[in-house]
Amino acid sequence: MKSANRRRELAVDMGPPSSPGPDLGTQLPEAAWVLPIADSRAIPDTADPGERALLSESIRLAFTAALQLLPPRQRAILILRDVLAYSSAETAGILDTTAASVNSALQRARATLAERDPTRPPLDPASDTLLSRYCEAFENSDIETLIALLHEDGTTAMPPYRWWLRGRTAMAAALRAAGDPCRGSRLVPVRANGTTAVAQYGPAGAGRLQPFGLVVIEWLDGKMLATTTFLEQPSRLFTIFGLSDEFPAPTSYT
Repeated sequence: MKSANRRRELAVDMGPPSSPGPDLGTQLPEAAWVLPIADSRAIPDTADPGERALLSESIRLAFTAALQLLPPRQRAILILRDVLAYSSAETAGILDTTAASVNSALQRARATLAERDPTRPPLDPASDTLLSRYCEAFENSDIETLIALLHEDGTTAMPPYRWWLRGRTAMAAALRAAGDPCRGSRLVPVRANGTTAVAQYGPAGAGRLQPFGLVVIEWLDGKMLATTTFLEQPSRLFTIFGLSDEFPAPTSYT
């Protein structure tokens, strides 16, 4: 049995890319992943555009670095202190420890990150416009436009499965081979992990739409660099993001 204290990983860290196809493999426990966080929970409504940009970037870097480099307790403290802006005392109360222990762990976490210098591509300033194009293409089942939005070296993954793909060729093959499994789905733009995201509602019969998954999208040079579709317990995720279990009024992407 694997330890509960193992680090959480990205699918790309778990093994080689999968082959395009419908088989996603074995479902892994939620403990294998870091779930996305809504920007609205980490960025104050009063923040000006410059502050929002800086905070968004810090969230993206903190999540990536914490996921890949830090043990669980340091990861939790880094996110609570540097992303959610809890005080040392508040963090200590949440984790049932002392403020001194929190400060010590935070120093070690920051030192690890400084030593390893984790980096991610900067957030594409046109990401909101690009997200609108993605939403329109997706809802219209416009596969060729979706493929045109893929980055040549992009990746796609679907937690809680190990399945993942790398490169436009593999992702395009998967999109073309899938047929039209998401016809009738609708997307609601949100912000997660300091970048763009959409909540996907899928058909549930009798004209209803229900939560299907939350898709976090990173952009580079006008293309989708990474898409991660969180499929497990979508209703719980949607609640975290303040979304209803029923699809809301139609959204305009113009």
